[in-house]
Amino acid sequence: MSEYLRKSFYDHYEHPDNVGSLDAPTHKAKDMNSLCGDISVVNLKVEDNIIKDIKFDGTICGIAKASGSVMTNLVMGRSLDEVKDLYQEFEATLNKQTPANRPEFEDLLESCGIQHNKTLYYCTKICWIGLMKSIDDYIK
Repeated sequence: MSEYLRKSFYDHYEHPDNVGSLDAPTHKAKDMNSLCGDISVVNLKVEDNIIKDIKFDGTICGIAKASGSVMTNLVMGRSLDEVKDLYQEFEATLNKQTPANRPEFEDLLESCGIQHNKTLYYCTKICWIGLMKSIDDYIK
């Protein structure tokens, strides 16, 4: 793993972006990792099918925190269709169906060792799952 990737992961772990809650979210979703007990909450503000603001919070481990930080940076300002495509890319990368085409995804994969641990795999996904639940709620 490159020094840049390690630094990026630890920056997101130690100083995560977009942590907290929104005053008036249009949508909110909670998810729980039944393997370790982590709970994440994702708050969205969606206007005209664009994510205008996003925050995440909860009782989560460092891997989930770093992944949530990366996620919020990647999806802010994107359309819901773009975010769904990005999630599919993220999922395919995690499941090793496609190589990591984004440095952010490569960083998470290499830094976390998720390929060897089911709990860590879900830690990486917990905020993303909350995001997708929020989007599904918005579409309904």
